[in-house]
Amino acid sequence: MGNAAARRLQTRDYLSSAFGFSIVLAVLVFMDPRVSVKFSRTFYPSPAEKLMSMGERAADLGKAVVMALREQSIDNGPMLVMTAVGILLVCFMVRT
Repeated sequence: MGNAAARRLQTRDYLSSAFGFSIVLAVLVFMDPRVSVKFSRTFYPSPAEKLMSMGERAADLGKAVVMALREQSIDNGPMLVMTAVGILLVCFMVRT
C-alpha cells in the first residue's frame, strides 16, 4: 500500500513539473512576435491572404511556432530550468 502511494505522489510530481515547464515554454513561444503575426494572419487574413487556403496559413503558423519553440528553448534555457526547479520545490514544500 505504501509503495503504490509513493509512486502516485512521484508520478504526480513529475506530471506537475512537466506541466509547469510546458506552460512557461508555451507562454514564451506565443509571446514571440512572429507567432503572434502568423496567428493573426491565420484567423484574420488580409484580402490578399484570403486567396491562400486555410491549410497553407495553418502550415505557416506551425512553422513559426516550431521556429519560436526552438529559439526560445535555447535562448531561455536557464530560465526554463530554474522554473522547473522552482515548481519541484513548491510541490515538495506543499506536500510536506
